[in-house]
Amino acid sequence: MSLCTLRLQVNIMKHIRYFCLALPIFFIAGCTGATDPDQIVFPASNVSYSQNIEPYFALACVSCHDAGNPSVDLSSWIAIRGDLGVVVIDNTVPPTGDTIASSLVLVMYGEVQHPSISANDNQREGIKQWVLKGGQNN
Repeated sequence: MSLCTLRLQVNIMKHIRYFCLALPIFFIAGCTGATDPDQIVFPASNVSYSQNIEPYFALACVSCHDAGNPSVDLSSWIAIRGDLGVVVIDNTVPPTGDTIASSLVLVMYGEVQHPSISANDNQREGIKQWVLKGGQNN
């Protein structure tokens, strides 16, 4: 095998790896049709993790808050629930929503310092409603 062929194969493998890493974010964003966090609109009630929260986080938060972030991973429901303080501090099973104890809601409403939150009132209220319902995987 020539050196040129080997380099080509290595470059192709690199591109495939990057594509595979980015694919879930493109898929999540594509399901809503949104390409910008401002395009995510939350319903007044029955906020869904898969339909509302996950697409919003994929576009607005996961670029910093992914599995590589030692503080808060917002890349999946399991990661979010693994850090109970994000949604609730109460360790009851099943956990009940408490927006006062939710670091996520406190950040969204500016009670906890965080650089450049990209959220409008509808998105803040939608995340708050999801937390109040216990942060379900729905």
